[in-house]
Amino acid sequence: MFINRMLMNLFERDRARRTDGNRFMRSNSTIAGTKTAWAEVASALECAFDEEPEPQLRGLLGGAPFELFAAFDRDGAPFTSLLVHVDAPAPLEVSVPNWVDRSVRRAGVRRTDDPDFDRAFVVRGSAELAKERLGAKERATLLALHYRSPWLAWRANLFRAELDGVELDVDLLSSFIDLGRAITTASPGGK
Repeated sequence: MFINRMLMNLFERDRARRTDGNRFMRSNSTIAGTKTAWAEVASALECAFDEEPEPQLRGLLGGAPFELFAAFDRDGAPFTSLLVHVDAPAPLEVSVPNWVDRSVRRAGVRRTDDPDFDRAFVVRGSAELAKERLGAKERATLLALHYRSPWLAWRANLFRAELDGVELDVDLLSSFIDLGRAITTASPGGK
């Protein structure tokens, strides 16, 4: 019985080690492909690019400091996150609806008068702010990124936007950053 238990413990530790190794290899291969695309975007935006430990861009976006970085969730799945530090707080959240949003929470949802966008996203927060900041171009960008489950939240003086996966396409990455710039720097009453 003791030998069986010892062998099972060795097997479990070996399986856990292999799983961790596979997760590490998957994360490294995901990140390795980002360096050229992210460096190209950093050069175009004239901002700092850092490769280690994960790719990061830092600079100014319409006068506000921003950071774009790749990270991993608890399960090892990569995501891209954009943080913009802004002067004025504004309550706004845009997300892909989950089952609770589709069935229960429809009361607090803002409509943009764009039927395609309203079907694809849930908008919470100030109705005026949503109309002011989510123009036609911003809605089109979010619809183009819908397959990546974009999530935007503006709470206190921090605007945060996330995408599933790490973006490798220079045009989509630039569009994602431009979306953050447009939403955080739009002037009251329109663009």
